[in-house]
Amino acid sequence: MVTLPAALIDREGRPFIVRRLTADDRLALEAMYLAFEPKRGAQGLPPVEKNLVAWLDRVLARGEHFGVFVDNELLGHVMLLPIDERRVELANFLHQSIRNRGIGTAINRIALDVARSRGMERVWLCVEPFNRAAVRSYEKAGFTRLPGSLWETEIEMEATRDGQTAPPRACRSRLAAVIIWRDLHLHPGRLLLRADCQPGCRECNGQGRGWNRKTHSCEYSSSMTTPTHVIF
Repeated sequence: MVTLPAALIDREGRPFIVRRLTADDRLALEAMYLAFEPKRGAQGLPPVEKNLVAWLDRVLARGEHFGVFVDNELLGHVMLLPIDERRVELANFLHQSIRNRGIGTAINRIALDVARSRGMERVWLCVEPFNRAAVRSYEKAGFTRLPGSLWETEIEMEATRDGQTAPPRACRSRLAAVIIWRDLHLHPGRLLLRADCQPGCRECNGQGRGWNRKTHSCEYSSSMTTPTHVIF
């Protein structure tokens, strides 16, 4: 178990620090995202400048957040966002100046340690298949690909306390994923690429038919034109 703040060395022998973010880090975090490239490169995130403040207001209001600091400059943001009482979602954003140095794998392992110390049974994430470096980094940190996601537009990965991979589930909570993936607060009614119905979906009554990409509706009810069954 890594104790935070943690002073570490990257693959090139350069030092970096990982610590919890505080309110005093907000301006530095905004500056990092303003300089971040590419914009909207991971499931539409991070957002463009005009939407950045509102997005940070939402994600920082929940979960746990950590920063990666190089020479006292904030260059990375790691989040653990709650899905339910036993699961969290992991997301991280590294500034382009510190990628491909092993920092991503290190912070993923730290995030797993933190989640497990909080009693979380599963840590879930989503990554695009073409982002091979990220997939390899997550695998090195202890994540495995979930069955049924290998040929989707996004790969789902999960790490568990006991190392066992869960079988596919029809109705899986996506409270955190909705915020991280498609930011429906900013784009009401926008199609979510892969959205399973929430357990409390009024349309399918928990049957888990899911969101149809082509019809923009819950599979159980063809009358829906916006994803109102997604609960924020």
